[in-house]
Amino acid sequence: GVYVLAGTFDSDGSTFSNNVAESGDGGGVYLEDIADTEVVDIAWSSISDNTSYNGGGGITVQNRADVVLDNTSISGNSRFAGGGLIHRAGSLEMDDAVFRGNYAFIAGGLYAYDDADGHDDYVFSCTSSGSARADAGFLENDASVIGAAYFDFGDDVYVDVDGCDFGSFWDGDGNTD
Repeated sequence: GVYVLAGTFDSDGSTFSNNVAESGDGGGVYLEDIADTEVVDIAWSSISDNTSYNGGGGITVQNRADVVLDNTSISGNSRFAGGGLIHRAGSLEMDDAVFRGNYAFIAGGLYAYDDADGHDDYVFSCTSSGSARADAGFLENDASVIGAAYFDFGDDVYVDVDGCDFGSFWDGDGNTD
């Protein structure tokens, strides 16, 4: 996959697939210490079938990075925590993206946490105009603890979910835990 330390990262129309991080995090994409003024924009990309040893089978974001996922698919990734994505501090905006079929012991789709005092915003919008994706949201993610998304924070966190499909546990097409 891709490993970025203390830099910037954007992806447009890229595929990160079948990568393995054998001794760490972020099988597909690992981002750490992104510049405070930078926003990581991952658009029209696919992050699939990646594995990591610890967290974020698909993507790991460490140390206050602000991330925008736009029309991006995160699917079939696996690891201990945050099979699709593990996000530590900063903000995360999802616009018509899908987390599908990811697996982890904790939080199959998304595991977001902050161990520092700071303000974090999580905005999930799956109904923007002109969307090319009908399946935006968190679907068919599996975990022993929390299937779709898990947020572990102290105070001062804003989570907004608008029109996202979280599946249905009862019809077999949802998120299981």
